Amino acid sequence: MIDTYEGTRTLLSAKRGLHKTFASAVDAASSDLLSLINTHPFDREVAAAWPRIHAQVVGGDPRAPRLVTPGKYDSASGYLTLYVKNSRTLFAMKSKQRAITAALKALPSAPKNLKTVLQIAIG
Repeated sequence: MIDTYEGTRTLLSAKRGLHKTFASAVDAASSDLLSLINTHPFDREVAAAWPRIHAQVVGGDPRAPRLVTPGKYDSASGYLTLYVKNSRTLFAMKSKQRAITAALKALPSAPKNLKTVLQIAIG
């Protein structure tokens, strides 16, 4: 496991002296830290394959508004949260959850312990 404090400290010290202003250093550091957070290869692969998976499992046009959208994969628990808009959609997608999980497990970088959970999106 990567120690996030040490990784952050190393990242910031490697960039020391490269920026003329404090604002540009903060911008660079925050973008570097965000890229560290969003670098799980399975998240990128799910984002790229989601229109195809959604059209295949849920049905409809790949360009249409999606009933289900993927969240971030939590590698500690093995869960990928799938967000829906309301309780009606949640109930309708419960019957398709196994098919969605099977389609996600078929991706090359899918973890062995992948589990999905449906949740109503807030906001």
